[in-house]
Amino acid sequence: EVSIEKSNHQRQVDPSVEDNSIGTNNHANVLDTVFIGIETITVNFEKYQTYWRKEKKTEKKRKIINNTWNTIKEIPNLDDKSHFMAVDLLGTKVKKDFFFKMSLEEHSS
Repeated sequence: EVSIEKSNHQRQVDPSVEDNSIGTNNHANVLDTVFIGIETITVNFEKYQTYWRKEKKTEKKRKIINNTWNTIKEIPNLDDKSHFMAVDLLGTKVKKDFFFKMSLEEHSS
């Protein structure tokens, strides 16, 4: 009868190899984290730029609308009805924007 003995040999790992693999894993994790952080910053920066470009365009449109409405109101010898008729000649979107720029008194005319 042959006896089978289990050997309880524990694997011995060279500490310098183990430390190196841990260091490599940590280094890779750090690089991944840094890359994700840079990617997130880039995406947020692009969103921020897009927002401010859109905001600048919107601000320019507001100024044009305000200037146009003020110019229409300053035309001599025009009553309120004529002011609104001038606005009525403009496009629908512009009319809506004009309406929001008018004072309460102008709305009720």
